[in-house]
Amino acid sequence: MQETKDKKDILRILTDPWMYERIKDDLAPNLDVFKDQFTESTMISDARYIISDDKLALYIIHPLNSISWVIHTHVLPAAHTNSINYSKQVLDYIFTSYNDIHKLIAIIPDIYMDVLKHCKKCGFLQEGMISKSILKDGKILDQVMLGLERDRWVSSEN
Repeated sequence: MQETKDKKDILRILTDPWMYERIKDDLAPNLDVFKDQFTESTMISDARYIISDDKLALYIIHPLNSISWVIHTHVLPAAHTNSINYSKQVLDYIFTSYNDIHKLIAIIPDIYMDVLKHCKKCGFLQEGMISKSILKDGKILDQVMLGLERDRWVSSEN
């Protein structure tokens, strides 16, 4: 795992057609417009972009406040069989590299049961529900909020 600001590597994962369908909401631009609009200046300025060595998984973290950060996981289908290992590696990387991060928060649309299971296998616990908070395919959906605290990650077997 390594941090990157390489727009080409980031875009290759985010604009994979399968991936883009899952991460966008109904008001997001179409894929071609997104590709054109994605520039260094539109990247989240205080985010960290962490990519797997084989460039099949991208994790974006950004601060919610001074000790809690939001994590976004993007694993391409070619790497799904190894996705838990990727995520555990990035969690080790984050909690080792950033001593100020006490908690990671993931917010997942409730239609993505596979992603919710993935997060729970990595030690995240469900902490709440954000009702009627995302528009996908013409439906207003709930999102599940999950959290992972540094102390629980460090003390676990992983």
